[in-house]
Amino acid sequence: MKRLAAIALASLTLAAFAPQETTQLTRERKREIVNLVLNQLVDKGCWSPPAATKETFTMVTFSVNFTPDGHFKQAPEQVSPPTPFAEGSTSQKFADAARAALETCGALGFDIPPDYFTSGKDERMEFTFLPKIG
Repeated sequence: MKRLAAIALASLTLAAFAPQETTQLTRERKREIVNLVLNQLVDKGCWSPPAATKETFTMVTFSVNFTPDGHFKQAPEQVSPPTPFAEGSTSQKFADAARAALETCGALGFDIPPDYFTSGKDERMEFTFLPKIG
């Protein structure tokens, strides 16, 4: 009986010290991290938004996730629009420039806040690129 009580006590003790379930980043925190990375794209000279033209008002979104050293785990994935633009179109050139900016700065690495990695989940971040208006 004493042995069963000791096993039960050990189980309770282990449960009390087991790691707590981690939580995801809040939307607001994700937005802050996205803005931080977008600012780094500009500061490092990887992205200068082209001016919008009458032929196109394009918006393109890429999804990425980071390694602790600030690089991408895999290549940026275009998530919006889900289908490619017409080859050679102004919109496709814009999307290509946005992808190139991510890949160029991604090779250099980004300064990613440590709390991005403490959620315990593989947080995907979405970056939306817009042309400069005016």
